[in-house]
Amino acid sequence: MGFILNSLPVADREIMTVDSQELRFRTHGEGEILDITRQIQGIIESSKLKDGVVTLFVPGSTGALTTIEYEPGLLTDFPLALERLAPKDAPYEHEDRWHDGNGHSHVRASMIGPDLSVPFLAKKLALGTWQQIVFLELDVRPRETRTPLLPMEICKTDVESLQPSASYKLRDELLEKNVQVCING
Repeated sequence: MGFILNSLPVADREIMTVDSQELRFRTHGEGEILDITRQIQGIIESSKLKDGVVTLFVPGSTGALTTIEYEPGLLTDFPLALERLAPKDAPYEHEDRWHDGNGHSHVRASMIGPDLSVPFLAKKLALGTWQQIVFLELDVRPRETRTPLLPMEICKTDVESLQPSASYKLRDELLEKNVQVCING
């Protein structure tokens, strides 16, 4: 379940709206590449936001987010490329210290990154025709992942006298005046 925060002043008569959501999924182990585009698109469509940017983040140090063309050739090529960049059988200090078999997983995840921001317009992710958002499981064991999603939108308010102020004061003014915060159009 998410929440909507309508109280972050950005500029005179503009409000940043954040609709916090969470995506959950289970992986089976190393090398799994999950296309999560549809789930993210569904969250955007069900939110109250129209145009903005969605930011995703993977808590943990052995998972990663990126975009690819989700097709069989790249689903084979991507893990092979990662193996060339950070070979599983190379020596890793992490492995010497912890003996958990995932030194290469940490290096690979660090190279790709734990976060991704994607714009959306008219409730549609602004992705290329062949571009999908994917989660890469780089750890050697299965896990359940919880990925926070933060769709954000900056929009005009219809209160003429509203000036930037502390977020609580702004929220109280909006609630007191029963203002619809975002006007799209």
